[in-house]
Amino acid sequence: MKSNLFIVWIISLSLFLFPSCLMQYGNTIETASTSLRDTSCKSETKPILIFFDKEPIDFPYSKIAYLEIKGNDGVTNEAMINRLKFTANNACANAVLFIDKQFADRESGYIGNEESKNIYTAPILSGIAVNIPDTVYLKKLDNKADTMYHSYILQSMKKEAQERDNSTAFSIVTVFLGVIIAILANAL
Repeated sequence: MKSNLFIVWIISLSLFLFPSCLMQYGNTIETASTSLRDTSCKSETKPILIFFDKEPIDFPYSKIAYLEIKGNDGVTNEAMINRLKFTANNACANAVLFIDKQFADRESGYIGNEESKNIYTAPILSGIAVNIPDTVYLKKLDNKADTMYHSYILQSMKKEAQERDNSTAFSIVTVFLGVIIAILANAL
């Protein structure tokens, strides 16, 4: 009888600890936006012009925010640029200037599972979100009225949230089963 009780307690403890092993870390795209001034705008999707670090800037602009996007393992350049545009749009900007690409080591894996640890080199895009006067903006926009970045990022964020929700739901169910087993073990 005591042997069975011990086994039930071990199973219960395992079910309490198991969810932490399934919690993944370090494999999301991280976005940072540091506001340089207060802005407010209508929440509409607009084309965002991008200018890389070495491109000449021959027009006036006003700085809005410093942006930094840290990629995950296997992220594409397109996904990084789309995230940068999305973040700039949310900051009420119509362009991102001085875009620079660097790399940094990041770690991903599952909490409590050292064997799952993966160190990879992730891309980092940074730039300054700005507002260009409308006359210059429309001239520079030319035929580059691409707003598909918005729906792409919303889809990507929805997928990430769904994965988090699934992981959380599994953890809750597993802990609930552990509590039930522990209660049953005490009843024996």
